[in-house]
Amino acid sequence: MHPVEDAGARRGRLRRGDSYVFLHAYASGGASGRKTYDVHFWQGAETSVDEAGASAIWAVQLDLLLEDMATQYRETEGHESKQFLQMFEDGVRYVDGGVDSGFRKMENKTFQPTLLQVKGKRTVIIRNVPVTISSLNSGDVFILDAGNCVYQWNGTKASSIEKSKGLSIAISVRDQDRGGRPPLKILDEGETNEDYKEFMSRMEYYSGEPGTVQDEKAGGCDEDPALRKEAPKLFPLAVSKEGVQAGEMLEPPLTKEMLDTAMVLALYAQGSIYVWVGRGTSKEVKEFVQLHTHVIPNSLGIERYRGLVIVKEGLEEAIFRSNFSSWSKVAVPKTPATSHAHAHTKSPVPFDVSSMQRRRSLDQPQVLHDPEDEKEVKIWRIENLELAEVDRKKQGHFFCGDCYIVLCEPTAKSKTPVIYYWQGKDASQDERGASAMHAVKLDNGYGGSATLVRVSQGKEPPHFCSLFQGKLVIHLGGVPSGFRQVHERDTLVDKDTDSSAEVSNTKLFQVKGTSERNVRAVEVVPVASNLNSGDCFILTAGSQMIEWYGRHSNLFEKAAQGPLAESISEFLEKEHSRAQLKEGEEDATFWSYLGGKAEYPDYNSSPPCESPRLFRISNDVTGPSGIVVEEIYSFTQEDLVDEDVMLLDIYTEIFLWLGRTSSRLEREEAMSIARKYIEMCSSTDGRSPDTPIAIVNSGRETNLFTHHFHGWDPDLPKKRTFVDPYEEKLQKLKLEQEQPRSPPWSKEKVLSSVRDSLASEASSHDGGAAAAANSVAEGDDDPEVSEPPKSPSTHTIPYHVLRTFKSSKDGVDMTRREAYLSHEEFHEVFGMSRPEFHALKSWKQVQLKKKVGLF
Repeated sequence: MHPVEDAGARRGRLRRGDSYVFLHAYASGGASGRKTYDVHFWQGAETSVDEAGASAIWAVQLDLLLEDMATQYRETEGHESKQFLQMFEDGVRYVDGGVDSGFRKMENKTFQPTLLQVKGKRTVIIRNVPVTISSLNSGDVFILDAGNCVYQWNGTKASSIEKSKGLSIAISVRDQDRGGRPPLKILDEGETNEDYKEFMSRMEYYSGEPGTVQDEKAGGCDEDPALRKEAPKLFPLAVSKEGVQAGEMLEPPLTKEMLDTAMVLALYAQGSIYVWVGRGTSKEVKEFVQLHTHVIPNSLGIERYRGLVIVKEGLEEAIFRSNFSSWSKVAVPKTPATSHAHAHTKSPVPFDVSSMQRRRSLDQPQVLHDPEDEKEVKIWRIENLELAEVDRKKQGHFFCGDCYIVLCEPTAKSKTPVIYYWQGKDASQDERGASAMHAVKLDNGYGGSATLVRVSQGKEPPHFCSLFQGKLVIHLGGVPSGFRQVHERDTLVDKDTDSSAEVSNTKLFQVKGTSERNVRAVEVVPVASNLNSGDCFILTAGSQMIEWYGRHSNLFEKAAQGPLAESISEFLEKEHSRAQLKEGEEDATFWSYLGGKAEYPDYNSSPPCESPRLFRISNDVTGPSGIVVEEIYSFTQEDLVDEDVMLLDIYTEIFLWLGRTSSRLEREEAMSIARKYIEMCSSTDGRSPDTPIAIVNSGRETNLFTHHFHGWDPDLPKKRTFVDPYEEKLQKLKLEQEQPRSPPWSKEKVLSSVRDSLASEASSHDGGAAAAANSVAEGDDDPEVSEPPKSPSTHTIPYHVLRTFKSSKDGVDMTRREAYLSHEEFHEVFGMSRPEFHALKSWKQVQLKKKVGLF
């Protein structure tokens, strides 16, 4: 009943038999760097009652540690809130099983084939479904893990986003779940090739009966139908020791005056339950509500699985306030990011823009790595699919074409190691897979106790940035991947043309951020049009280094400029003559470094007092009957999806970015929403009601738009012109499969590891050990290996490799090959745990080893 960190849950891999508690701390915007806290306690469909109760208790305790300033979300399997789903870049995947609870033991099962359904658009859900042909439908993507082969089946009506996400998950199943061994086959519904026939035959064999593929309607809506606009309902709740009793529904229209500070009320809107708790309620009532969220849906006559949010008086967010026809200003301390009143719309509209108001920012600082706890940080770069340690003096510098492993060693204060695997936006698929593999391997060295964090370029969390103390720098280029061999370690490579080039003599770095914890420098193409007055820039040309300060750059960017410039100079190993220029003080020499003077974004009016916000406008939930708008937090260029319209708010101007395949309805409604949004904001944050609206077409973005995206890649729109994300990933997979591919634990790598182990022992043992090491290295016919490595677990070898070993010259003890299996694969091969196996009589052990080919 105690919380334990789970690396799999961080990646969205949730066991259906467990419960989890997540803390999400993030900046709500503005230059203050203040944080908002959400506590989500997620309960699987097969979790026990005691685990579900414990998750609620720990959520309350976590809220208390945050001084009662967090918003609590009760999440149930299959009905998660969009705030929860947006935390996972690769979507949420449900996994059968769970850990033992205090009153229930989970049964261990042997391997069974699994069928995963990939459903959704931006927030993808991956759920286990029965392995039958009838589970397939034309509107979704399905992944079959057959153990020795992984299949991706694409329905004819599945979206390109689902196919792209599905391919990412299929690659993850192959590389992480199956060690990179089985082939991955991509199938489209209705094909007639042998692979398709093999897939359908397997499905029929596993289910024991034939079946037919269902049409897309059988898969249901990609989003929860309850999200469709319907009238909100408000109920008073009577809370006592006996339970919770709902009163009669209050008559609409709903107003803020209905919320009595001495009461508890429940609002049901857009498929979620919001329990509003007044400040005047007793401590006992507050605690009872927080610990008994599971009984509230029943008292309202609503399905028990519906998501539930605890809303505290004074901390109401926009999505809650938007359900009331009148709302006075929130009685909380004012900050630049505080949400205020919104205008009342008397007649119903397809979308209520008041829900786009900014979420309230909190004064609580985010808990990062303890500054007094000096962590030992080690960094490796993926080179030729292997680890190459980064010199300590160059830590904090990353290349966008590479992947890295960052290890925070355990300390006296923090005894849990943290392993980050950072993946650049231009890194190849094999490099990304290798980074994940090495991160898991490193975790195994700590007995699986480390916390693993996958970090994508541009989405670095504050606790990652804090490791480099304001000196995080992202460079263009990178070393070649494992399938593009070169000899020079630091040669930069264009990953599209595979052409090598010396490091450019002129470099331009954009310094951007809204707090001391997220300011970083990202290299951009050194041309004048990439400058903008809202940021700072660092220009290096030969022995010259110029620090350029935009007139509207913020204090955090100006403060970080000097330390970042010094760090870049040290990394380039050059003695630069440094100079500082304010915008407007440039001379002809400065412009010559950038290829000549050119126009760049310049604020002619007041600079923005808020950080930019990005909204996605889509009708993928409601179809032709309406529009859904959702905010994208910590956005990057990758969040611009061609199937939608995006609204970018920079305070002084509104941009409407039109995706190539966005619908006519989305484009028409987007303009209407933008006008209403400006009208609402003019009454809350003081901006002009005549704020201009600019239309930007995908692939034709101007600098006024692109400079709000840190490290904008001008070639990315061109890459999207003819190839959608799924086709791009599929092409990379085909190229990868054409290469001679060895699994992460190939026989050659295992032998090399064992030989290195024997060689290291030779230095501290007698000549016999040295002779054994030399014999293995030279490939003698009958080398003598006196004993296997002392701890076989340090040389874990996959089952399919162990079966190929025929004698001790392979570097293993042939009398106990099973000792080299991982714990998970041992159970999969023998159908029992190691203690259960060793408890058997010796003749029974031999019989089992013969049966599986390990005797």
